Amino acid sequence: MASELRVNTLKDASGNNSVGLSTVAGGSAKAWLNLNGTGTIAARDSLNFSSHSDGGDGNYTSTYTSAMNNSNYCHSHHNVDDAPLQYGLSTSVSFSATTTSIQQRCGAWSGVSSANATSSDSERHSLIIMGDLA
Repeated sequence: MASELRVNTLKDASGNNSVGLSTVAGGSAKAWLNLNGTGTIAARDSLNFSSHSDGGDGNYTSTYTSAMNNSNYCHSHHNVDDAPLQYGLSTSVSFSATTTSIQQRCGAWSGVSSANATSSDSERHSLIIMGDLA
């Protein structure tokens, strides 16, 4: 038999540091990832991701453990290499989001346009997802 707990506010054990449940439900990251994107890719640490696949240079797909409510959620990703970058800025240059996974293409470019970005693996690929779970 399932249990249900209904509360408006959570507080720490001393009765301080309260937070409303709307903040917990609506304002918390629903998934995050710190991925080693070189060689055999692997998550260093993560929340709500069940698997990751390597689709070639700079292309990663990560699958959620718990699906998102729709594909219009907010995401932010950042990529850096431990060695100095050959091209300048390293960032995610495209993505494809579904309710069950997100695919990112990471690359590097110099200047103001990503139009000529070169896909490249990222030593440190970080991703955060905000939105509603299904």
